Amino acid sequence: RQASVLYIDEEMPARTLHRRVKRLGRAIGVETSDLPLWLSNRPGLTITPQKITQLCSMLGSAGIKPEVIIIEAVRRVMVGDENSAEDVSRMWNTLTPLARAGGTVILSHHKVKPQGQYPRAVQHTASGSGDFIGDAADMQYDFFRDPVHGEVPDQVPAPIRIDLDGVAL
Repeated sequence: RQASVLYIDEEMPARTLHRRVKRLGRAIGVETSDLPLWLSNRPGLTITPQKITQLCSMLGSAGIKPEVIIIEAVRRVMVGDENSAEDVSRMWNTLTPLARAGGTVILSHHKVKPQGQYPRAVQHTASGSGDFIGDAADMQYDFFRDPVHGEVPDQVPAPIRIDLDGVAL
């Protein structure tokens, strides 16, 4: 079943975002204009109680009830220091009303630079405080390019590999 999605991107230009979404749709044979998908490009979102309340209010006023909310990227929206467990914990707590409004909140976060043996265990790949993975996140996916196959040409969506480390359900 299709889920309605709100994608908030604070990193890439609007043109790039729309081009990527269309390419992904073409790759799987879907016309993206027919999807329950709302794209928000660089709206100036920060994860503060006021901004999250404002976003929830705006979604409600517009009649938008996304089942999934994706926010790209933590470094652009987090207030505080990503290395501070207290700041990261505050961010997770601030997102609670958004999760209630949308159901599932997915945050994109950058990885640490590789050192030594790579890939590392998933719990050691997120940049910043261990609270990104600790008791706040229900699940973490770690994406990286396969070093054997190298870079993929721009016109072809890159293959991805998903490693799911043991997760207690």
